[in-house]
Amino acid sequence: MKKHLSEIIKEEKKNKNLLISLVGGGGKTTTIYQVAKALNEVDNVLITSTTAMFHPKEHVDEIYFKHLPNKAYAHQIIGFYTRFDEEKNKVYGISSEELHTIKSDYKFSYILNEADGSRRKPLKCYADHEPVIPRETDIVIVVIGADAFNQVLSSDYVFRIKEFSQVTGLNEGELVTDEVIIKLLTSELGFLKAIPDNAKAYLLINKSDCLEKVFDKQAFKDKLFSQTDKYDYLIFAEMKENKIIDIYKKTPK
Repeated sequence: MKKHLSEIIKEEKKNKNLLISLVGGGGKTTTIYQVAKALNEVDNVLITSTTAMFHPKEHVDEIYFKHLPNKAYAHQIIGFYTRFDEEKNKVYGISSEELHTIKSDYKFSYILNEADGSRRKPLKCYADHEPVIPRETDIVIVVIGADAFNQVLSSDYVFRIKEFSQVTGLNEGELVTDEVIIKLLTSELGFLKAIPDNAKAYLLINKSDCLEKVFDKQAFKDKLFSQTDKYDYLIFAEMKENKIIDIYKKTPK
């Protein structure tokens, strides 16, 4: 039986609390909510952001702004932010320094942090100010949507096309192949940017049910792991259905 993403995360916990930062696109927020729900079966969970995200609404038990009261540390899923923009339906996050303080207090077993935005696109590249990954992050989960594979490069599928082209060398209108995506995943200006040295990194390819039958997951895994040793796991999933399709673990050298 394949492990759920939350089970892999729990294996990293040991005798510490965990700060997990999620970046990328293609289901990042959905992943946060699914993981939070599973982790909350045994521990309390904080959902926050070092940038901004849509209001979590029914996905949290309570939501607080600017201050966390003592009752916030009960066995619940808590949302914590600085403010809410009702017109945009967005909550704006806290600073890395405040997140450091919350983690140091050790009152939450798991902290899930949305560390960048993607305008709901399956793929993106970083601007200069992104991502906002706190240095205390224990796990970075890079999320990309499989629906961007083999599409032409356009704003329909990719957020920040200019930066994407600079990193991958692909021009607008050209095909986003496996090799292009791996280049983005293995570039220090791409998804390797700002991952703390001591953090684990997981690559989650969401919406994997839409991959064509000819897509060779094993070959993709071999290419990725041969070009970087940063990713500890490659996970193919359908997070809307909370379903793991395939998991590949990096082989220790």
